[in-house]
Amino acid sequence: MQSEREAGTICEAVQRWADRDRDAPVFLAENQSPLSYGALAELVDRFGRTLNAAGYGRGDRIGIVHSGGAAMASTLLGVASRATAVPLSAAYTVGEYAIHLHDRGVKALIVEAGMDTPARAAAAQRGIQVLEVATVDDSVAGKVMLRPGPEQTPGHSGGASADELMLVLATSGTTSQSKIVPLRHRHIMLRSATTVNFMKLGTDDRCVNLQPLTYASGLYNLCASLLSGGSVMFLPRFNVATFFRYLEGVGPTWYTGSYTFQHSIHAQAPNFEEPIRKSHLRFIRTSSGALVSQIA
Repeated sequence: MQSEREAGTICEAVQRWADRDRDAPVFLAENQSPLSYGALAELVDRFGRTLNAAGYGRGDRIGIVHSGGAAMASTLLGVASRATAVPLSAAYTVGEYAIHLHDRGVKALIVEAGMDTPARAAAAQRGIQVLEVATVDDSVAGKVMLRPGPEQTPGHSGGASADELMLVLATSGTTSQSKIVPLRHRHIMLRSATTVNFMKLGTDDRCVNLQPLTYASGLYNLCASLLSGGSVMFLPRFNVATFFRYLEGVGPTWYTGSYTFQHSIHAQAPNFEEPIRKSHLRFIRTSSGALVSQIA
């Protein structure tokens, strides 16, 4: 695939689309203007430089605790452009954060500005620096900035390469002890390219991503949209009525969510005939489990 050869990382793919059409929308949100590819590319570059100035760079694992949505997507990309992103659930306790910070080798923690989270206490216990990411324009989806920390020299500055780690995730641990899953940029690109090719994604496609960005499935859906030059909208907290409002108002060409979300959507569909009739969906993608035969 041409886009796969041209960009070794997702952040390079974002820059490539920005060079082609800087005003093309990438992140969408209700009651906000879209964030463009050009603005996202600039945001990611500025974010990465601020991270380097704070003393963190390639090979450093940076934890992220955020409420979700386009702002978290921008934060993830900003971290991954020059370090390794470690997205952490906002629902963890102090003890759970302490375990994940240790097990995933987190060197610094980025927290959403103003967020009251036990992650701050867990970081303090482990002597880990906390940086904050703040929204800089509420009128634009996902427009954030990393607040500067005390200036230090990183061990490895500059942009990440395809062979370096982009993400360090953890399995859910539902069947056994949670396992650490490190993912390189190259792996993410190959997986995303497979999705783009199979689903025939293009610049006109719009995704509603119902999966959290702390899950591999949510991150893969985000990256596939970025690799294809399409746009994506997030639903940080799943709500059936909100989903159908998005279906009518945003006009997505596809959406993706867990099988539990799909079951809820299917059960409530008779109450939302008009949004369904007006929808532009090409396909629906599911994850995290099998659909019952009545839906599939």
